[in-house]
Amino acid sequence: MSGSLTVAKKQNAVRLDAGTPDPSDWEQWVQHLQNRIKPIGLREAVKSGGRKALRWGLSDGHGVNDALPLLSNLENVARKRKSKRKSLDTAIATELEGWLQGLPAREVSRTLCLECIAWSYALVDLARELPAAPWCELLDQLVEVANDARRSSPSDDPLVQQWLVGELPLILVCLFPELDQCQELHDSASELLSAALIDLLDGEGLIHSRAIESFRPLLASWTRCQSLACANDRSCLTEAAQEQYDWMVLQMLRLSRGDGSQIFCDADEIGDWRKLSQAALKLSGDPHDQMVASRLFSGWPGSAKRSSRKSLPDASVCSEWAGIAVMRGGWGRGKTDLGVIFGEDSVFAGLSRGTQQIFTGPWKADVCVDGKRLAVQGRWSELCWFSDEDVVYLELEAPLGNGIVLQRQVLVARKEEFLLLGHVVLGKKPVEIDLEVSWPLHESMHLQPADETREVTISDRRKPRFLALPLSLPEWRAAPADGELTVTTSGLLLKQRGVASRLEVPLFIDLDPRQRTKPYTWRQLTVAEDLQVQPRDVATGYRVQIGRRQWMFYRSLAAKRIRTVLGQNLGCEYICGRFHTNGSVETLIEIE
Repeated sequence: MSGSLTVAKKQNAVRLDAGTPDPSDWEQWVQHLQNRIKPIGLREAVKSGGRKALRWGLSDGHGVNDALPLLSNLENVARKRKSKRKSLDTAIATELEGWLQGLPAREVSRTLCLECIAWSYALVDLARELPAAPWCELLDQLVEVANDARRSSPSDDPLVQQWLVGELPLILVCLFPELDQCQELHDSASELLSAALIDLLDGEGLIHSRAIESFRPLLASWTRCQSLACANDRSCLTEAAQEQYDWMVLQMLRLSRGDGSQIFCDADEIGDWRKLSQAALKLSGDPHDQMVASRLFSGWPGSAKRSSRKSLPDASVCSEWAGIAVMRGGWGRGKTDLGVIFGEDSVFAGLSRGTQQIFTGPWKADVCVDGKRLAVQGRWSELCWFSDEDVVYLELEAPLGNGIVLQRQVLVARKEEFLLLGHVVLGKKPVEIDLEVSWPLHESMHLQPADETREVTISDRRKPRFLALPLSLPEWRAAPADGELTVTTSGLLLKQRGVASRLEVPLFIDLDPRQRTKPYTWRQLTVAEDLQVQPRDVATGYRVQIGRRQWMFYRSLAAKRIRTVLGQNLGCEYICGRFHTNGSVETLIEIE
């Protein structure tokens, strides 16, 4: 089934339990379908919003817009008024005739798969509208599509696989318990649904980065399948798969912004994310997840004040297997969230505060050594992950060849509301290093470089919001520097060069809009060891001040030693601290 669909026409090839009307006696069969108490259809299984449940999780970026007219027509069948019955009967019969005629030549695609499950969910309602022949042919073709998909591997696309070999057969199993040809699909449907959950999730419900674009449509499909199966007393998932689904609901919340949009995605959603979230939360049944939703989403049922922060799960998560890290300032609607995808040789990042997206897209780092550009060899790996009430910290590393590695450092300060993005090239001997790091700006934001100093202000359409400080460069443009923070047509670009064995290039971003009117400054600090000032390829130190708030950053690039920065004796690899008014330093994070 890797090319076009293979389907075969069958004439009324249904086998029925004794006493059940036969489709050859069409009037009795239609009456039987309308009078059944069970099975329960999708609309009743998910209650409100069920008629449009096929749109859940979909966006313009999923490439299924061509299927939406059919979905709308079948939604109208479900809700139609008697006064429009005749015209609707004719229109849907004509549409079905054309769809069936073209089916054998159709290529496997998301559009086709979505259409197949849409027809399947509508089969019971369509029995009121269609004659026996086209209805039976539609059923036969859908069963054949499900069988053909099970026998072959129709696509590497997890969404196509899920719709075709999981959801489609389960619909037929649940809605037509009278028909043997449908019931024969049950074991394979349950097995494939469970296998997909386990294969695509990391053991704690976080989806692999290769399928992150399909995360919500997949969650929607599994939620529909679960709801339909539970309403009809059918088995759907194995115990292990069910556990993964429950974890996945929490990960859905971690991957959501306060306005309901998904981190890593920028396309407008077609479906109602609230209905999807409500249905998934109902299935998981975890009260802590409900509390998180009430804190995260505006207008969500329930009180966010009833839950303390300590009783809620951590808002951040990292999985090296999945190649995904979500770093959040907390569960509040106005908090910072930074998503990082690092599963391959490139890194993708999306930064938001509340509902404002700031940066989104490839987070590029170009390294040239002695004039030769070096590329990542292999994939990025996680060196360090840490999360507590003060900070969320991630450190990644990738080899560049010839004993040179590139490291990325991400620190989200939850209470202090700043972000530190560090980049380090580590070599074994002095060489000429050129490092360029870029962040694509979201279309709603605007960058404004200062005239006399090197910071860049990030503004929305109304006023300045955030501030980017290149810590390794002198504050004043009059001072000479081997680098620059510049504004390009696509976003922000930080350049740094030097002749050394190691080079660090950090960028500090203040994310608290309330600080924009307050004075700010930053300085490179002197690092000493045994009373000797150390070069910057051995260790670096920085001080940042915004208003009355001050922070210190220190990083050892060479072997760890006892070194002194601002009177502090440090023997660690990395430290970030906050200055108090009495001059003491409170450690926010220290890495030994």
